[in-house]
Amino acid sequence: MYRLSERSLRFGGAANGSDSSSRRRAHARPLLPTALYGAVLLCSAIAYTILQTAVIGAQGPHSNLATAVGSDLKGKLSIAAYVLAIPMAFVNQWISDALYGAVALLWLVPDRRIEARLTRA
Repeated sequence: MYRLSERSLRFGGAANGSDSSSRRRAHARPLLPTALYGAVLLCSAIAYTILQTAVIGAQGPHSNLATAVGSDLKGKLSIAAYVLAIPMAFVNQWISDALYGAVALLWLVPDRRIEARLTRA
């Protein structure tokens, strides 16, 4: 059974003597989930790249998809941003979150090359 002391009632602390620094740590953003989220995003980007390479390999290097994708700058930038964001989660989580958001915004804009190339075929 916990005893409430007069100090804990006055300052809002717990009965076990915890101070404000432990409360601040309890409300800090966790580091590991941000980094693990980046790892999941990185695995998804790698899987997409593997799938895209397999489809282009099956269709040939001169297929409509291969010419539409070109050098795949968006895919390479995504992987690079995720690789950078994972360790940044342990340095500054806001930078890591900004990189995740930037990649999401990058892919939100549709790639007109693929759409235009496939409609002409």
